[in-house]
Amino acid sequence: MTIDGMDFDDDLSAIDGRENLWREVLFLAIRDAVMGVRIGARDRCDRARLTHEARNYILHYNRDFNEVCSLAGLDPEAVREHVAKQIAAAPTPEELAVVVHRPIGRPGVVSNLPALTGTGAWSTAQETPNITFSGIDA
Repeated sequence: MTIDGMDFDDDLSAIDGRENLWREVLFLAIRDAVMGVRIGARDRCDRARLTHEARNYILHYNRDFNEVCSLAGLDPEAVREHVAKQIAAAPTPEELAVVVHRPIGRPGVVSNLPALTGTGAWSTAQETPNITFSGIDA
């Protein structure tokens, strides 16, 4: 599977939900390090600084990164080595900071529920389903 130009193993059948969660956390950290921080930055300088921090988090030994990799069922040194090559080939954080990212599109529910209409949790459910899944009307 390739997401945002990064390749991942497609055989996730043997991985439990907790490992999937931690792999997603790791994926987001890697994406920030390789492609630049997309959210949480106020301006170009902040984006560059946060991208530097994301790269340091992965490239320099720290117990937190090792723990996240372990929880994801991955070897921290192997991940670090693989991502270091991607970072070396990527633009600098300063170059990435000037790139305006478009919103990240992921398959799933297209948000078409009006505010406060509710989905059944803490409010009334819709009388008629009005949800679009990946372009297919329900």
